[in-house]
Amino acid sequence: MTRHAAVFAFAALAGCTTPVGGAADAAATFDWTLGNWHGVRRAAADGSTAAMIVRVEPLADGIGQTEILRVEGTGGAAPYIGFSVRSFDVARARWSMTYVNSPERAFARLLGEVEGVRATWTSITSAHGSRLVSERLDDGRWRRQQFTSADGGRTWTLLFTDELERDR
Repeated sequence: MTRHAAVFAFAALAGCTTPVGGAADAAATFDWTLGNWHGVRRAAADGSTAAMIVRVEPLADGIGQTEILRVEGTGGAAPYIGFSVRSFDVARARWSMTYVNSPERAFARLLGEVEGVRATWTSITSAHGSRLVSERLDDGRWRRQQFTSADGGRTWTLLFTDELERDR
């Protein structure tokens, strides 16, 4: 899996741990993310920023959410576009997200854990890891950080931070 393949999964969390009910009950954990968001992506390497927008919609029967994100390119570069689907797998009692983006064009599967106002989505192969940590700051804001690992998850390096606000 490449550095950007698992880059984002989106959205984040509410205030509960693993749900007790069915998939729809579990998916409600992320209902606060539904709607339109805007913000900035800040690169960890140099602090540069790019404008971004995010739209989150529910899946049929409330079993999860879809997210589409667009980060504007700089200096004439094409925008970065990502799409994710997340849901709770009741049989495995585990969150799952599938993500794809425009530069890589490969699907990545991330497994998620929700604890309090923080969600952590991780994908690790023998040589590479990707981790997205999302944190709900309040009703109208969230922050998420993308990390990568070149050693199978032993150490992590921050790639960027997204700072998002709900559209009014």
